[in-house]
Amino acid sequence: MLTPYSFFVSVLHTLPFSNSILIALFIFFFADWRKDHSVRALLLLFSIYPLLFFLWLNYEMVSVEAPLPILDFFTMSHMILMVPIFYNYVYAVTTGHCMRWKRWFVFYMPLVFLFLAHYVVQHYYGNAPLVYSFEEIKPYWSHPDMIVRFIALLMRISYGMILIIGTYVNYKQYQSDLEKDFAIVSSRSTLNWMFLVIVLYITYFLLSIVSYVNGDIWIHLLVLASTIIFYTSLAFFGYAHKSVYSKDFEPLSQLEPDDSMGLEQYEGMSVAFNKLCQEDKIWRNSELAATDVIAYLNTNRTYFSQFLKQVYNTNFRTCVNTYRVNEAQHLIRENPDMNMMDIYVQCGFASSSSFNEWFKKITGKAPSEYKERL
Repeated sequence: MLTPYSFFVSVLHTLPFSNSILIALFIFFFADWRKDHSVRALLLLFSIYPLLFFLWLNYEMVSVEAPLPILDFFTMSHMILMVPIFYNYVYAVTTGHCMRWKRWFVFYMPLVFLFLAHYVVQHYYGNAPLVYSFEEIKPYWSHPDMIVRFIALLMRISYGMILIIGTYVNYKQYQSDLEKDFAIVSSRSTLNWMFLVIVLYITYFLLSIVSYVNGDIWIHLLVLASTIIFYTSLAFFGYAHKSVYSKDFEPLSQLEPDDSMGLEQYEGMSVAFNKLCQEDKIWRNSELAATDVIAYLNTNRTYFSQFLKQVYNTNFRTCVNTYRVNEAQHLIRENPDMNMMDIYVQCGFASSSSFNEWFKKITGKAPSEYKERL
């Protein structure tokens, strides 16, 4: 007889699988995953996750019964396998391209050794029985299979911590790159939502660790519920995110500098860039991005960033805002009655806060203070 409890348990077991399938299909048919690497990484995540979850679900339904066993190798390894795939999405959304094969290799080689160790132990020593409490572990404490299970637990904790720390580090680097590459950034291009995703993942991660050492069905159901919330939130924010980096326009932190080039090799570009800034005053466009200037100069990302570093000893954003502040100083001197809002708009600043911040950073004075001292 189907009781409310059994119905609730069934829903929580099937919802992560069906939810992920629907998200993967939506991304496949409605998102530009062929060009956008971050969307492609998201599609990869939601394509592999339901497959692994389905295998785990079948294992749980066929092989074990509640209360669930603790230190279960299959459950822990299934969750470890997902960590590199999720990190690949974080990497793609912050750098504009998916992980290179070397990173995949570093992530999965320890897992290969773990599975080989598990296979060898099974072949030569057999399996230790499923255990449901720490009291049941004691007789099998030194059994090779139990040792492998503890290694799997340590790896699960380690991979979870690597993912949390790696996500935070990539987020901070992304914010730093945005500040250097873009004069203004759309709210859809920021990764402020990544903090919520990290918090949800930490909740899911901690609950899953507790479930490895406590087979209570309610803890298990909390893990499933947190899984649904985490992956649904990731899909929502990931799909809404607007990528600013791509394989053709990588962030500064991903570029390999070529210090062998001298200043004389940038002479032609310097003339063209000065014309854009001094005659055309391209910096008056508040939405100006490095991609726009690169297109005007008919050059590439690496060459342009190296040019700014060698010739101007600065990055794109500082260079552009320096021109804007110089123009603002000129307007304040020549037109003392001119409204500050008209000044910063005419100079290409998108907001008064940005104008005040950069004016003080470059001149050492706030605009109002500068005006008073004239």
